[in-house]
Amino acid sequence: MVDTPPTLAPPPRWRRRLARIVLWLTGLAALVGALGAGWNALGDRRDARRWPPPGRLVDVGGTRLHLRCTGAGSPTVVLEAGRGNPALGWALVQPAAARLTRVCSYDRAGSGHSEGPGRLPRSAGQIAIELHALLERGGEQGPFVLVGHSFGGIIARVFAGRFPGATAGVVMLDASHEDARARLPHQRPPEQLGRMIRIGRQVGRFGVLRLRPGLAGWDQEWAGFRRLPRATLRELTALALRPGTLEAAAAEVDAFATSGAEARAAGALGDRPFIVLVAARRQPDLAHLPAEAREAYYRVWVEELQPELARLSTRGTVRVLADSGHSIHFERPDAVVAAIDEVVRQVRAGGAASR
Repeated sequence: MVDTPPTLAPPPRWRRRLARIVLWLTGLAALVGALGAGWNALGDRRDARRWPPPGRLVDVGGTRLHLRCTGAGSPTVVLEAGRGNPALGWALVQPAAARLTRVCSYDRAGSGHSEGPGRLPRSAGQIAIELHALLERGGEQGPFVLVGHSFGGIIARVFAGRFPGATAGVVMLDASHEDARARLPHQRPPEQLGRMIRIGRQVGRFGVLRLRPGLAGWDQEWAGFRRLPRATLRELTALALRPGTLEAAAAEVDAFATSGAEARAAGALGDRPFIVLVAARRQPDLAHLPAEAREAYYRVWVEELQPELARLSTRGTVRVLADSGHSIHFERPDAVVAAIDEVVRQVRAGGAASR
């Protein structure tokens, strides 16, 4: 007599329904993701046609960087953007400053209209080398007045240290300080910021950032973007959300410790004309902190770190802007242009630095 194998009972009805729901939701998510990725790819192609590079692409040794220079006169002013800000971020500053002298803005490797990703690590030292090659191969004559916002301030310091003969003066806008993480209460760790930017880059593949740009890891910068004219804002947003721009920003964050050490090693600025603009208006991204912690943060930033930067030059001065947040070039472009004008005048009057 042959034993008949037992017949397996079918799974309960609720399990079959749950499996169908999970399968349906998985298919729906895949469909939405595919549609989002397709929509984003079409948007990228449309953006490239709509907003071609307004300047020229200059080869700096295997990588072409986008350089845009306007105006005439000497010294030439070089605008160095903060993290994640393409050259177009100077839209409210460059036209006005170009009425005073020649002004150049550019996109760092991988960012905006420039090719990338550039040589690693993306530290201030490597970026300064590329900037020097860009200006030299682009035919721009120094010495230069460097204007650096946020992380761009550290790049300006390193450039001045490595190429002193090419640096006539400096303006900094709420510039980064190499000791900020150690001395500022509740400072966000660089690795966390880099991780946020890369997550933003990944979700951006599905078009999410076209709907919610702030998810790219911006906080203070994005609030400033919105002060631009609508047409400029659309173009800047498209450039800032490009995968290359986000990856370049994350790589700069990854190398921040190296950049800080390079800034410290760059030394002082001698007697070069030097103006430090400081944002003192309270920022919404710190609103979650207790009032005492917020005040401690700004006390260290405004009263300690920024004046320390000004003391890098015997002719350094600090100007505190109570009505501006971090993105001074968006919120107080008039103050930026005035500082540029003053440093340019000092250089023309014979205020170039002791070497």
